[in-house]
Amino acid sequence: MNILEGLDWEPLWATHVGCIKGCVDYLKLGHSVAWVYGGSGHAFVLNVSADLCPSGPTTWEPEPFYELGRNLGYEIKTVHGHKGMENFPELQKEAWELVNLALNAGSPCYGWELLYPEYYVIRGYDQNHYHFLGPGADADTKPKLWMELGETDIGVIDMHAVRPLEEGPADDVTVVKAALEFAVAYAQTGKWAFAGAGSKGYDNWIKAFESGKAHPHGAAYNAAVWTECRKYAVEFLKEAKKRLDDKLSPMFDEATSHYKIVRDNLEQVAELFPFQGMDPEHVKDKERTKKAIEALKVSREAEEKGLAALEKIAESI
Repeated sequence: MNILEGLDWEPLWATHVGCIKGCVDYLKLGHSVAWVYGGSGHAFVLNVSADLCPSGPTTWEPEPFYELGRNLGYEIKTVHGHKGMENFPELQKEAWELVNLALNAGSPCYGWELLYPEYYVIRGYDQNHYHFLGPGADADTKPKLWMELGETDIGVIDMHAVRPLEEGPADDVTVVKAALEFAVAYAQTGKWAFAGAGSKGYDNWIKAFESGKAHPHGAAYNAAVWTECRKYAVEFLKEAKKRLDDKLSPMFDEATSHYKIVRDNLEQVAELFPFQGMDPEHVKDKERTKKAIEALKVSREAEEKGLAALEKIAESI
C-alpha cells in the first residue's frame, strides 16, 4: 500500500478545482483558492444547456484548463475514455498504472466518479484498489477496485496525475494575462463549451425557466457551481490587482465591479434553487422562476460588461 499522507481536497462545488487545489497544496506551490480558480480559467467558465442539465458544470472541454495550470507550476497527465470504446479494459489498466507510477514518485492524482459523479483526489492505492477523498468520501470510505473504474451509467474514465514543473509557476503577469484571454475567448467563441457559453449560456438558463423544461437537480447544481465560479472570479481579480502594476488598478476595479454584480445575482438564483433541501416543485413555481429570470438578466448584462473589461486588461498588460 502507498498512501500520500497530507493529501486532501478543497471542498468546493467545482470538485475539479477542489482536487487541483488539494494537489497544489500537497506540492506546496503556495496558491490561494482564488489564484487556482482564476489562474486556471475555471472562474470564468459557463456551460449551460437549454434544460439546465446537471452535467453542464463538468462537461466542457478542459484542455485549456489543463494548459493554464502550467502557469501555476504544474502539469497534468491524463487517461481518458468511455466504456463504449473497444480498448476500455486497457484504459482501465492504463489509469491504474498512471496512478501507481505517479504516487510512487510523490505526485498526487485525482479522478472522476470514484463514488459519485464528481472528482476525487486519489490519496493512495493498495494491491487492487484506489483510496480516495472527496464528496461523501473520507479515509474510512470503501476503496474502489481499479478494474471497476468507469463501470457506471456515465461510463467515463478521467484519471489525472499532477506533477510539479521544474521551472515552477510563471510570473503573475503571465498568469493573469493568459487567464483573462481565455475567459474572453471562451465566452466569445463557445468552442470549449458543449452547451452555452457566455451570453448564450445565460440565454439557455433563462429559456429553461421560461419553457418549464428546467431540470430540478440541474437548476440547483448549476446555480451552486456557477455562483461559486463568479465568487472566485471576483477574488481572483482582487488578488491580481494587488500583484500587478498599480496603473492597472482602475481597470481591475471596473472588472471587479461588474463581476460582483454577476456574483450577487447568481447568489440570488442559488438561494431560490438551493441544492440542500432541493425540491422538484421549485422549477414549477412561477414566482420563483420569475425572480430567477430577473436576476439572470442582470447577471448576463454585467458579465458582458465584465468580459469587455477583462479584454481591456489583457490588452493593456
